[in-house]
Formats: sequence, C-alpha cells, structure tokens
Amino acid sequence: MNPKISLSFAMKIIAMIVLGAISSGSSMLILFFINKYLLTLTEKNSLVLVAFFGLLIAFLASSILSRIALSTIGNNFVFDMRMKIVKRILDTPNQKITAIGKSNLLASLSSDITSLTNGFTRIPDIIQGCLVIFFASFYIAYLSYEIFIFLLIWMSVTIFISNTSMKNIYKYYGLHRQNEDTLYKDYQTSIEGHRELSLNLERSKRLYNDRFIPNAKSLRSNIIKTEIFSSFASNWISSMMLGAIGVIIYVCLAYKVTTLQDAITIALTILFLRAPIMMVVSSIPSIFKSKIAYEKLKKLDLSEYEAEFNMSENFPQSWDRLTLKNINFRYSPDDGFGLSDINFEINRGEVVFLVGKNGSGKSTLFMILAGLLEPNGGEMYVDDVRITKENLKAYANTISAVFSDFYLFDEVLSDDDKFIDELLKKMFLDKKVSVKDDKFSTLNLSQGQRKRLAMVAALLEKRKFIILDEWAADQDPQFRKMFYKEILTELKKDGYTVFAISHDDAYFDCADKIYSIENGKLSQIK
Repeated sequence: MNPKISLSFAMKIIAMIVLGAISSGSSMLILFFINKYLLTLTEKNSLVLVAFFGLLIAFLASSILSRIALSTIGNNFVFDMRMKIVKRILDTPNQKITAIGKSNLLASLSSDITSLTNGFTRIPDIIQGCLVIFFASFYIAYLSYEIFIFLLIWMSVTIFISNTSMKNIYKYYGLHRQNEDTLYKDYQTSIEGHRELSLNLERSKRLYNDRFIPNAKSLRSNIIKTEIFSSFASNWISSMMLGAIGVIIYVCLAYKVTTLQDAITIALTILFLRAPIMMVVSSIPSIFKSKIAYEKLKKLDLSEYEAEFNMSENFPQSWDRLTLKNINFRYSPDDGFGLSDINFEINRGEVVFLVGKNGSGKSTLFMILAGLLEPNGGEMYVDDVRITKENLKAYANTISAVFSDFYLFDEVLSDDDKFIDELLKKMFLDKKVSVKDDKFSTLNLSQGQRKRLAMVAALLEKRKFIILDEWAADQDPQFRKMFYKEILTELKKDGYTVFAISHDDAYFDCADKIYSIENGKLSQIK
C-alpha cells in the first residue's frame, strides 16, 4: 500500500479518536455530576439543576459536532476509495481486466465497495463505543475497585462465550461473498443471453432451476446463519450486562461492598454502557464484511493508483510505418495455441486486410495492433521507436478502433460540428442521430447503424490509424459496397491507414495488402 495513503488513513483514525474522546468524556462528566451532586442533594438548589442542564447542552453540542465531523471524515474516505478503485480499473491493462472477468469486477464494484463503505462508516461507532467503555470502566474502578474486577471477569467470560459466534459470523460472511460471485455470473448470463434464453425454454429452465435457484438458496442459507450467530452474540452480551446490574446491586446491598449511592451510579453506568457496547458488537459484522471485501479487491490485482492519466512523452502521434518482428503471444504458458513468429508491416496511407478462419488468431493479432495485448516475445516499432511496456499505452492512444463487440459511448469527443454533420450524412445517420449537449441523441439503432455510429465516433478522434474488426459484416449490400469502394478510398486519400479484418473477398481489390493467418501463423497473400 502507498505510504501516503496509509498516513492519510492513520490521520483520519486519529481525528476520529480525538473527536470520539471529546464526546465520550462529556458523557462521563454527566454521570460524575449525577453521582457527585444529584444523588447527594439534600435540599433545593437551583444552581445544581442549571449546571446539570448546562452539561447536557454541552454534551449535545459536542456529540452533534463530533458526529458531523466523523461523518464528514468517513464519507470523504469512502469517496476517495471509490474514486481510486475506478481509476485503478481504468489504468489496469485490458488483458488483466479480461482475465479477471466482468462478473467478478461487477460483484466487487457493487458488493465489495459497499461492504468497505459500510465497514469504514462503522469505525466511528466502534471508536466512540470503545472510548465510552474505557472512560466508564475507569469511572467504575474509581468508585469501587472490587466491582470493577468483578465486571472485568464477568465481561471477559461473556465475550469468550460469544467468540464462537463471531468466528461463525466471519465464516458464513465469507461463504456468502462467494455466493455473490456466482450469482453475478447468473445475472450476467440471464441479461446478456436473454435473446437466446427466450428462444430455448429448456435452457432457460436449466439456468433458473439448476444454477440460479441452488445458488440463491445457498446465499440465503449463509446469510441466515450469519444473522443467527450475530443475533445470539448481541443478545447474549445484552442479557449478561443486565445480569451484571442485578448481581452488583445484590452484592452491594447484601455484603456492603460499596454505598447504595455508588451502587446506583454503577448500575446507571452499566445501563449507559449497554448502548455503546451493543453499538460496537453490531458493528463487528460490518467490519468482517469489509475485511472479506478488502481481500476480494486485493485479489483482483489491479494496477496501483495514480492520480493522473499519464502516458510516455515524446511518442510520435503521427508515424509512417508500423513494424512487427517475430511477434509471439500466448495468453498463458500452458495455452497450446498462440501467435508464432508474426512479421508484419503497414505503411502510412495503406489499406490492409486480414483474413482467417475462426480461432486462427485474427482477434489476438488485432488486439496486439491495438496496443491492448503485450507480446510475449518479438519487437514492435513505430518508425524507429520501439514499443515497450512503458510506452504501450501511448502507442494505443494513436489508434482508433471499432471492435466486433464494440461499446458505443453516447459522449461526443469533438466540437467540430461541421465534421460531425458530414460524417453522419456519409453514414446515412443524419435522419436518425443528431448531437445535442455533446451527446448523440440516440443509440437505439440497428446493429449495422450502431457500427456506423461507432465509425463516426472513431473518425471524430482524428487519429490516422484505424483498425476495424469485421466492420462491414452487419451492413446491407448497398452500404457495404459504398464502404469498400468510396469510404475506404476517401480515408486513404485523407492520409488514413486502415487495418481491417474482412472476409468480403469480392472487395479484396480495395486492399493494398492482404494477410492470411492460420493456426497463429501469418502469411502475406497480396
């Protein structure tokens, strides 16, 4: 963990302790005042009542201010944590994000961040409760050392017995969190595969009955067990505290251990302690959940937090030649398939097609060219600049891409209204889409139209290297012909370099070069 983050966290905890001590100390002053002046009152004394209400007002003010300050510190921390987690996800290489999996990331973003948030916001309760317990224990020891020793033993036995419940709470919360990962996969399947599930009732039934229901039942079972042990722990401690009051009053009266006045004060103190002790006990499950959530987030192995979006300086934004030399890539050492000795060159202004069967390595090579995968071996050059791990992100930011499974953003990253209108007309989208408040008016389009809009967004980035994965596959014959015969020609004329995965052999004459890939090996066929 970053030392600066640790120091910041420590300072927040110290601030919480100081504020909690002020509020807790003022509450003990009220108990001291009751014992010292109210329980010894023998005649009417208005000053005592005025002083008592003065203490109450001071306690109220310090408690409110303390709580506001604690809430501000807590929520600022939560904001900071959320901000850094999302930034770390954005900074993590795409290859690692893919390996982690969408469902695991969504579970962590929704469940784990919420659990960490809840856990941190309970820290003020724990700090304030512990401080009240400390001051109250000190006060009880001041009134009667013997009763303090008795309470220490009594509460130690109480906590020892409840410790088994605490262990089970942690155990079943851990199982509950595992169930959430599984459920998120089921949620993802039911949403992303909804069309296919709608067409196959048997598959839909199996997903629901054989996967979702057992997972949901397991989650329900584990959370119920957690609540049972949590309920036992809190009610056991509460009952034992009430029992301590009865025993103390009995001992004080029967054996004259202390005065009735002190016995009453001690009983009031214990009653006063019930709330902070129960506050601490009720916070423990949230702390357990936050610990499990922290471990889950840590296992994601995201990139370290950096405040800025940094890239290598002096990387050429415009280049004349991209060269791949003996590129090798495998997703894992045990993966039997991968790219082998890929040699490739594309020059400024060229249109290059890549063909190959499914599973031949087309998409993998596409991702390497996009700068989203780092080769295991070989060299990549932009002109005479070698692409390394340090400048890979800078290289990727010289490229515009439309993936086969692209995500279409509604934000428009351009204020060139004339260029936007030209592109929308060229893509036959001007009757359906406009730009308002720097956003596309709608994304509710057919797949072919969405791909055209994705092309518009890519061209608005004004980067001269565009890579396309089966872009023309969803276009009607008329527009497909227009794309190959007119749009590609115009792009080339305007100085664009285009790399496209394509199987439209009727338009292979539009390419300057054509490469074929088979079993991870690349060969030039034109």
